[in-house]
Formats: sequence, structure tokens, C-alpha cells
Amino acid sequence: SGISDPQSKREIKIPGGLEGTFTIPDMFWMKANNVNPAALPKDVHDQLMLKFIRTHNVSDPDQVDIFNRLNFALLSPNAPLTQNEFLAMRARIRDMDELRALAARKGEPNLAQNLAEEMGVSSAGKGGLGVLGTANLGNQAELARLILEKPEMFQIQPGETMRDVTMRVMNQVPGLGPKTASLGTPWLDLEKANTSAVDLHMIRDATPRLLNDPDVGDAFRERMGKLLGVEPTVEAILSQPLNKIQDKAVQIVGGTDVSRMYRTRQGALSNIPESATPDKLVYEPKKFREFNPFYNKVVEYVDESRGANPIIELFPEQWRKWDIIRERIEPHEFAHPDYRNLPKSSFGEMLDALEAHKKAGYTGTKPIMGQSDWRKLYYGALAPIGVGLGAGALSEMDTGTDY
Repeated sequence: SGISDPQSKREIKIPGGLEGTFTIPDMFWMKANNVNPAALPKDVHDQLMLKFIRTHNVSDPDQVDIFNRLNFALLSPNAPLTQNEFLAMRARIRDMDELRALAARKGEPNLAQNLAEEMGVSSAGKGGLGVLGTANLGNQAELARLILEKPEMFQIQPGETMRDVTMRVMNQVPGLGPKTASLGTPWLDLEKANTSAVDLHMIRDATPRLLNDPDVGDAFRERMGKLLGVEPTVEAILSQPLNKIQDKAVQIVGGTDVSRMYRTRQGALSNIPESATPDKLVYEPKKFREFNPFYNKVVEYVDESRGANPIIELFPEQWRKWDIIRERIEPHEFAHPDYRNLPKSSFGEMLDALEAHKKAGYTGTKPIMGQSDWRKLYYGALAPIGVGLGAGALSEMDTGTDY
């Protein structure tokens, strides 16, 4: 490519260049030879994101695809990305029979605990992978049931965008609130993912701007001043210790949503958007949840960063920015459509792959600059060398099209 990364002191190489799509081995090769994407010019980084979008795209997702993609987000609370991906792979559903069997377990006593044991994801002390965050695993059964009962609820209908789907999901699926629903629905169609999960990094970045925002600044300063016990002025708020400011901002932006009764006392719908009327849902929620105005503002800021005439949607742009913050490229290989053709990895294989990810630094916060063997990071229940086994082969590196 001629582009080198000053941090890893290596030329940036991308399997197969920026054309076509990645194979599953390609993604693990990138993880084993990672670079800081900040070294990429924005137009090249955009092209890389487009290749990820093409790779992960499923033209007509069925109920199994919908479950696996939303379940990644359902499992995400307090699970960093690598742990979250391992959780999603341990919970992966392969066919409609498995989906129906999971849905039928709704109401089973101790379901969350039973699933944690079956998946082998609880603490290493209990013989698990130690990747479980704070998600209630029992909610997976209800997610499966809702997808089986009304798959169209999870699809963009005529005149809608992915934001409408997100609105329905966060009002129907326990465990998928505003933030997690916004992390899940983009995977249903990355090309149309005009929604975005606001996380801690983004809230911290946006806090100074929110304090001065012409639309929501007054209300934000009021709330911040109250929580910090200071005057609601920019100066008074910013004079507080940085970690305190950030904690309170995260509490306000990420921790609160706006809700109202779904129906008025008289029984009429209380100003419910067209995309969430009773005919579009499986059941009527008691309360209807929406994003708070500060959250919406942060999403607007990310939207702006795409520039004029953007070629990627809001969620992939946020992923691009997250990778710059993380100082590494994260292919999100869990979503690769080829996994549908592969048997489920054994617990032992996932344990070995997790160990290799830890050694490479994927469970830490420092940038990953040491090279490792991609076959050790790989999970996919087959010998990843060789072609035609469902995962594809590693793309050429020396074609002259490397970036």
C-alpha cells in the first residue's frame, strides 16, 4: 500500500486489498497483524469500512440470522468487545429447530444460570470461559420467541429506517434497552444502519460540547450542576475532577431514557410513532421508551463527523471512530455470514482461542502491535488451513493491491 503505521512500524496490509469481501481467515489474519487505523487516510479507511459492510451483509436475513445478530447486543452489557464476541459464538444458533427449542425454554426455572452452565461462559473458577458480563442470559429465550412470532417487527418496513426497527426492539425485547438495541439492529443491515450506540468513549468526548450546546446545553448544565452539587455554569462544572464530570455525564446521557404510558387513562395511544402502533408489535408495552435528548445529540455529533456526502452510514462511521479510539482494527468476525455453514466450535477450541486473544492483548486496553499466528486466534471448528471447508481460504497478500 505504501502506507505504513508509525506505531507498529509496519506497512499496512489488508488481505485481498479493498475490493470484494473478506473470508473468515482474512479477519483473523488482520487481528494477528493489527495496526493503528489512525495511520489510514480517511478515504482509505472508508473503503475498508465498505469492505467490512459488504462482507457482513446478508441479503435476506432469516430468523436465525436476526437472532444471532441481535443476541450479540443482548449479551453486551459490561462485556468488552472480545468477551462479547466469544459469548455470542458460544450462544450461536445454527437452525430453526435450535431457535424453537430456545424459545420453548421461556419460563424455565433458573434459565439464566442453566444457559450460563451449558454455554460454559461463567467464571473460570467454575470451569467457564469467564466472559460473561451482566446480561441476563434468560432473555435469549424471549428474544427467540418474539422473532419466531413476528419476524417483520425486526425488519425495515416501507417508509421506515433502521431507527424505527430500533424503537420497536427497545420496547419489546427485555435486555435490549435504547443503548443495546442500537448496538444490535445495525447488524441486521449495515448499509442502512442509521442508528448508533452511544458508549462511554463517545459520552466523554461529547461532554464539553453538550455543556455548550445551543439546543440542550441549558438542560444538560442544569442536570450536571445538580449531580455535582455546583452552580450550573460551564466554569463551575469543568472545575470539578475530570473523572467525576465524566461519571455524571455518563449517568445522564447513557443511563436515562424518556418514557411515558403507552396508552392514556382513557385508553387512547399516547402519541405513539407510526412504527410502534399495536399492529406492529407482539404485545403492548405498559410504558413506551424513547431516547433522551442528550443521547440524540451525541448521535447527531457522530452523524456530522461523516462529512458531506458520506459514503458510509452512521453505525459504520461510529465503528470507524471506535477503531481509532481503540488504536486497532476490529473486524467483528462473529457476524461473518460464512459461520452459518460451520459447525459450532467446541468449548476446548474456544478456550484455546480465548487464551491466544488474551496473549495477543485483545482483552486488555493497550494497542495490539505484536504479530501473532492468526490460526491460534481462529475459532470455527475446523482446521483453518485449506480451502472449501466453509470458512474460505486466506486471501492473497502479494497481489500488489494491499492497503
